[in-house]
Amino acid sequence: MQSTIHPLNPHPRLASSRFPTFTPLPSNLEVLFVKLAEGTTLDADLEAEIRTAIRTGASDAHVPALIKQVAKIPYTRSGKKVELAVRDLVAGTEPKNMGALADPTAFDEYRQMAVDGL
Repeated sequence: MQSTIHPLNPHPRLASSRFPTFTPLPSNLEVLFVKLAEGTTLDADLEAEIRTAIRTGASDAHVPALIKQVAKIPYTRSGKKVELAVRDLVAGTEPKNMGALADPTAFDEYRQMAVDGL
């Protein structure tokens, strides 16, 4: 399955991605969380590809300050990516509607990022 990092730019090396809806984290840091396709690792070349694809498909303003590889991108039971709850988790606030998650363990590494300071 091919994921898009922007609707205009599918990327074959990404399994999924989650970008805060341009609402900065408390640190004012825009972060792109990516789940990579099996056998792919996030290295400088892939980061550059992702940044270029976003810049080309959107604008410089949409290019994240940080790209973080994650094992899971959280989805609701209805298949929607969880946006604001991830932002809140990384900022150290527990989301309210855990029952809507397809896989509640998907939040675990985001909680750890909050503890580790992202």
